[in-house]
Amino acid sequence: MIKNPDFLIIPHQLILDKNLQPLDRILYGAIYWLVRLKNERCSAPNKTLKEICGCKTNRAISNSLENLEKNGYILRRYFDDKKKKRDEIIPLVVFERVGTNDDTVGTNDDTQAGTNDDTWVGTANSLSPLIELFKQVNPSYQKLFANKTQRAALDRLVKQHGFYKIKWAIEVLPKTNRTKYAPTICTPLQLEEKLGNLIAFVQKERSEIAAKKIIKI
Repeated sequence: MIKNPDFLIIPHQLILDKNLQPLDRILYGAIYWLVRLKNERCSAPNKTLKEICGCKTNRAISNSLENLEKNGYILRRYFDDKKKKRDEIIPLVVFERVGTNDDTVGTNDDTQAGTNDDTWVGTANSLSPLIELFKQVNPSYQKLFANKTQRAALDRLVKQHGFYKIKWAIEVLPKTNRTKYAPTICTPLQLEEKLGNLIAFVQKERSEIAAKKIIKI
């Protein structure tokens, strides 16, 4: 039995979202705790999530996960798409905080290095894991490590959207790059230019997946 967290962090935008139920908000907090504060990923089965959230049935968790994903707050990845055997759950909300020196808002990502004014600053160590992910779509991905233009693009992406959302975007490229009409993306600069197109494509395909079976993510 997993040791329950002392507290859960729930984004305010989930609290205000009328499309969500109380369990949805609690479940997101549990997922975020597992990903960012405990194991660096959420691979917990529904039974474990049920225990953390204090609900009665696995079905309630399944329905809540479906609602969170439908409203764009999480992404479920499967190692067996046909049998729906889940590999992990990725939270997609970018957490923010008010800077200490003024009223501007800076990205608050636990994997990123902050300065005194809470502005995110990319470093070689913080960006390298994301560059490494490009190896599945770019045979020359190692050149990206030393390319200042590419690193600057990746730095801007993480600063604007958060580490985990960009991680998700890169991880989905091996599938989308092979899919007709999807934007082809092989570098951070291309991702910066086409991120909106990529998100729009994935959302469209998700809505048609049951009927067309074009792409599963």
